[in-house]
Amino acid sequence: DILSFGFSEQSNPANINGIDHTIDIEVTVGTDRSNLIATYTLSSGATAEVNSTAQVSNTSVNDFTSPVTYTVTAEDGIATQDWLITVTFDPQTDILSFSFPEQSEPALVNPSNHTVFIEVAPETNLTNLVASFTLSPGATAEINSVLQISGSTANDFTSSVTYTIISSGAAFTQDWVVTVSFALRTETDFLSFSFTEQSGSAIINTDNHTIQIEVAFATELTGLVATFSLSVGASASVNTESQQSGATANDFTNPVTYAVTAEDGTTTQDWVVTVNISPNTETDFLSFNFAEQSDPAVVDSENHTVNIQVVFGTDRTELVTTFTLSPGAKAEINSIVQESGVTVNDFANPVTYKIIAGDNLTFQDWVVTVNTALNTETDILSFSFAEQTNPAEINSVNHIIDTELAFGTDRTKLAATFTLSEGASARVNGVVQVSGVTENDFSGPVIYTITAEDGTTMQDWSVCTTLAPNTETEILTFSFPEQTGTAIINSNNHQIEIEIDATADITNLIATFSLSEGATVEVIGVVQESGVSANDFTAPVIYTVKAQDGISGQDWQVTVDQVVTGISDELPIEGIHIFPNPVKNLLFVDIENDFTGLIVIHLIDLTGKTIHYQKLAKNQRRIILSVDIISGSQLHIVHIRQGDNVFSRRILRK
Repeated sequence: DILSFGFSEQSNPANINGIDHTIDIEVTVGTDRSNLIATYTLSSGATAEVNSTAQVSNTSVNDFTSPVTYTVTAEDGIATQDWLITVTFDPQTDILSFSFPEQSEPALVNPSNHTVFIEVAPETNLTNLVASFTLSPGATAEINSVLQISGSTANDFTSSVTYTIISSGAAFTQDWVVTVSFALRTETDFLSFSFTEQSGSAIINTDNHTIQIEVAFATELTGLVATFSLSVGASASVNTESQQSGATANDFTNPVTYAVTAEDGTTTQDWVVTVNISPNTETDFLSFNFAEQSDPAVVDSENHTVNIQVVFGTDRTELVTTFTLSPGAKAEINSIVQESGVTVNDFANPVTYKIIAGDNLTFQDWVVTVNTALNTETDILSFSFAEQTNPAEINSVNHIIDTELAFGTDRTKLAATFTLSEGASARVNGVVQVSGVTENDFSGPVIYTITAEDGTTMQDWSVCTTLAPNTETEILTFSFPEQTGTAIINSNNHQIEIEIDATADITNLIATFSLSEGATVEVIGVVQESGVSANDFTAPVIYTVKAQDGISGQDWQVTVDQVVTGISDELPIEGIHIFPNPVKNLLFVDIENDFTGLIVIHLIDLTGKTIHYQKLAKNQRRIILSVDIISGSQLHIVHIRQGDNVFSRRILRK
């Protein structure tokens, strides 16, 4: 290593870089660098050469116009290291000293980096500082080409300022950057101190370093959080615990000592904070409630009013309020002491409470106004149609109404009669509904939108209608192809009377009929089909009609009479004898021929009504009729048919 290196002509100490093995050194301007003698020291036992020429400190002459390489050989004669020596002229462009009257410490002048760092007192105005400085001999200074006069020229040092140093004769220039910063503060003051619970401003004594503050009556001192401000940059601690304004809680039951440390980190000051509880003069309602309230009370401590709303339908004339007051306070109405949760008052109109503070001196009147909330109910309470068969089923959970209408009801134009929650209104597809007036098509579900009295709460209700099954059991029409006149249908007695030609086969008649919609009919359990089913009408036949509902039923009696027209006493059929005539007890009909066709005998009264009917078996030769079957008129007709042959004979009863 080269441990030291210099010339008698140098202007500044050499800059020896032991890592890069370089040496930079300046000599005064005008020095002959071609004939310089260096004075140096080496590592113990080491030697130096330049271009293989052994060097002797303070003796050997070299040309330093260009960089010169010194080869240093260690004492062992083996290890070597080249060092590059560069000699330049000193431009004489240095700032030798720099200061402000406001500075807090001497400036730090760095000739290598050509910088100046200087601190001034806090709150110094940096925009108009006047610097005092000394430069290299003969040098001058400029800022932005403006000549600088030490102790006279003012500049703005808010940001770093560049001084251009010009050497004597203006041969060289050098920029220097001057940076000014504020010194750390040493103040340790409390500037403000407060609690949210305080009853008056804190008294801050900067001479004795004490703080006195009062808090409201009944304040719990064990966990108070102080809000404070300190000298700029200062911090505070209590028993070494760092304090954060508005956050750190402390027990102020006894005086508390705050240690305030200045921004500089070394200057400290103890402050003693004493908290006292002030007498209670508060006359506030802290809370106010009714069991019947719909929303929290609005307690206005500034205007000393309480506004509260109770649910719709509440009787305001007998309300019991639950309230809390400022600690130690009491309430009166018309000199009557009020007990929370007990005393009953009439709140139909505003009520004035007199709140007396715990000091029994301070008082305040509070006006309590109770309003009834608008109804929020959206119920359909009743719903009906004139055509319904049963009361509507109203499901207030699912908001569905089901109702059954009489069979055959025209559902396309129905007016519902309904009642709603008090103050509510109803719309269907945006159309206001009037109970008993507004018509709607109920062929499908209809959505009623119910809007509560409050105008905002709404609920959709689905109204569904169905038609009841038909319960009618009427026979509407009844006929036979053989009838001689229109059937007489008696809907009151449920009877049908119909006449047919005397020649018709009454034992095998097929009726054509129509029934109530959806109804069916049976005869002795056999389902009847109009125009198809045959029955024997010799005697009245019971038609059982069952309604569409499957429950309702009605028996109808169908009576068929045969009418004989154009009666003749001739007996065109040989071999048939009727005797005696007149008859008293028994009437005989004898058959003497061998007939091959069916013989049917009718006994008919003068009105044409068949009172007896009988068929003859093939091998039967005599029919005996008892006159007991003959009633009313003494004259009757025996009507006999054999195939296409017909005869009638008058019979007189004795």
